[in-house]
Amino acid sequence: MISAAVRHHGRLIFLIASSLYLLGGVLFGCIFVSRLQTLLPAFGGQSNDRDAAFIRGDSSQIAKTTQVDQNGKDAHSMGKEKRINVLLMGIDQRNDERARGDPARTDSMLLATIDTTNKAAGLLSIPRDLYMVIPDVQIPGQGRGQQIDRINTAHFWGDYLKYPGGGPALAKKTLAYNFGVQVDYFARIDFRGFEKAIDALGGVTINVERPMIDYEYPTEDYETMVVSFSAGVQRMNGVRALQYARTRHPDSDFGRSKRQQQVLLAVRQQALRIDALPKLPSVVGSLGSSFKTDMPVAEMIRLSALVKDIATEDIVTRSIDPTMVTETITPGGADVLLPNQKDIANVIHEVYYGALVRREGARIAILSGVNKQGAGNALAKELEDHGYHIAKVDDADRKDYSQSKLIYHSRKPYTVMLLSDRLGVTSDRIEAQPDPGATADITVILGQDIAAKH
Repeated sequence: MISAAVRHHGRLIFLIASSLYLLGGVLFGCIFVSRLQTLLPAFGGQSNDRDAAFIRGDSSQIAKTTQVDQNGKDAHSMGKEKRINVLLMGIDQRNDERARGDPARTDSMLLATIDTTNKAAGLLSIPRDLYMVIPDVQIPGQGRGQQIDRINTAHFWGDYLKYPGGGPALAKKTLAYNFGVQVDYFARIDFRGFEKAIDALGGVTINVERPMIDYEYPTEDYETMVVSFSAGVQRMNGVRALQYARTRHPDSDFGRSKRQQQVLLAVRQQALRIDALPKLPSVVGSLGSSFKTDMPVAEMIRLSALVKDIATEDIVTRSIDPTMVTETITPGGADVLLPNQKDIANVIHEVYYGALVRREGARIAILSGVNKQGAGNALAKELEDHGYHIAKVDDADRKDYSQSKLIYHSRKPYTVMLLSDRLGVTSDRIEAQPDPGATADITVILGQDIAAKH
């Protein structure tokens, strides 16, 4: 039996962790904001020379080389909304490794964002095999120049090489370097802390979408065991919730990322239900070595109140999925994932602004300007799968459009920008035609450039 005191403290402890999982984020979306400003003048907004110069380029290409500057700020930040950004890490460290103080890899990494201006949040899962530059260090066995490794090793190398601030600091710097983001804080928890906190919370309710069985689930003693889950809604204790969040052999790391997000949202729901947020300050240190963060207690208190007020539908969850990476094998024989920076930039924009797109509720018309049967309907289905509202699919005025166009008739700037990013429509092919009586807010004229992909 868990004592009432332990259960009480455990609930609060895990609320800290779950709140942090929903509070962080990245400033890569500020590239998006700078593009956004060029769309405002037709509807009474403001722009400036810097916006105009930036919009002449394709942000998806600029994103490939965007990095934070020497002051730690995003190189393209426009500061139009206030955000807090946190890197969330679960570390793979067994009891004996912890006792020896061995460096640990991250078993899970997520970027979270909270838009404190618009009361919206987002969560992005990052696959651990993503192959990226690890900046500012010399990795043993690699020559001079850029040091490249799996992203989950950044924390390990930071501790092993005694990087200033250790593993968490190098992990933060790695995301900043590769994605052009500013990470304000980190939150790190190990497996034992996760299990104990879930148990103290009273468990979480998870809807398992399909039956799963993992014949090679890793154990504390470096062996494996069989774990399985039946389909349906079920209550999970700490051990089961960790198994559900960690298992990957039934599908892949990408499937595991989705399960981790599912568990975190279930934790948030349970934590808010018991209303433990006001008691955060008294339990910050209760997790001991299982939980670590560089977020000040005062900031935790302020942000925890904001998290409570964010509606579930305004929390956008995404993952870097197989469509955004290329599988390859390193010269050393390791299976890794090469990032497609353009696609990753797009999904970061969705994490940032997906809630605002939902609030805009834009109606989208698709007009096919190509001689390809079903092209318009195929694009409509793709967009509907990503949450867009398709009001109409029809033919354009002609069938020889080589390049697609985007025309907006009412002020739906976030939808325009996310849509243009997803479709690859550059700024020179985006037009404003204000029309309060239009049956659609945005019209996409489908050209051969997009149709060839469907």
